[in-house]
Amino acid sequence: MTDWRKCLPHVFISVVRAIITLRLRWTFLVVLSLATGIRAFAIEENKRQLNAFREKLAGLGFTAIPLERTDDKRIYALVKINGKVTRWLVDTSIMGSRISPSFAKNLPLAGTNGEPDQDVVLGALTNRSIQLHILPQLSLGALTISNTPVGTLSMPGREQFTGVLGLDFLIRNDCLVECAKPTLYVRNWESATKGGREHEVSDAAQGIYACRMRLTKVGLQVPAMVNVYPVPLVVGTASFATFLDDSTAMRFKFSGDPSRTSVEGSTQVEKTAKKFTARMLALGAFRIGNAQIGIIDLDAINPRSSPEDVNRVAGVLGMEHMMWNFGLIDVCGHQLFLAPTKPR
Repeated sequence: MTDWRKCLPHVFISVVRAIITLRLRWTFLVVLSLATGIRAFAIEENKRQLNAFREKLAGLGFTAIPLERTDDKRIYALVKINGKVTRWLVDTSIMGSRISPSFAKNLPLAGTNGEPDQDVVLGALTNRSIQLHILPQLSLGALTISNTPVGTLSMPGREQFTGVLGLDFLIRNDCLVECAKPTLYVRNWESATKGGREHEVSDAAQGIYACRMRLTKVGLQVPAMVNVYPVPLVVGTASFATFLDDSTAMRFKFSGDPSRTSVEGSTQVEKTAKKFTARMLALGAFRIGNAQIGIIDLDAINPRSSPEDVNRVAGVLGMEHMMWNFGLIDVCGHQLFLAPTKPR
């Protein structure tokens, strides 16, 4: 018969182990709860700052015009022309505004747009000249805008929208584009403080991270890092997905699994592309972990782009990552404001 006293050390050790295990589990749960609570508090604080930012924009003379987000995740403005409401895609990756040829038939001409290589779609030079028309008047919400130049763009199979509001329109009307809560902020340039346009918007966004962009020949570019590699991206509200050009992916040895994806722009191409998960996508100093990024040949969207062109972009920053992180694009101030608004 075993002496029960000999079992005491084993019982004691087992009890201590159980207590330690239980404490570790409780400690883990407490730490997890604290981390979740801190993140939730930070997100609520971000939302408070963003609402204050929106109110300050109204004080600066910006009119907030709600945009539609459809099933394809893209954003559209409802534009009234001659009493008829039409839908226009808001596209920061096309240099000039566009309209369907059928709609442009009765519009006055404005000559050509000068240099033929200025037409850019999704960051790719098209090397084609565009015939410009003048849209005498259009209405956005309560605003009436006169003499808007628009080029024609054939959009087969894209009957859900009449035209595209490109960078030229957004710059001419001092626009900001919000991605999380789709909104177009518009104002008359005369409302801007002389010499202080950039600073007044930055001051209104105090506490919100601002990433500096560059306005280049192929659109607004944001300095980005994919893992440890510098990859400047064109900011494109017409594409939901973020993707790299295949030549860039090959240079940095990124690879992924084939998947069916929709590569969007003012025209839409659906094909098999590769996707990979980047450990980190950094936009300036703003970091996004485990970012889904596609790999696509830009020629699939724009066959006229040249692989040898020095202006050919490395990729496009799509709506997906901007939606999750507030993503307000100050087109004229060349700034991208970012703040996490949802837990991921």
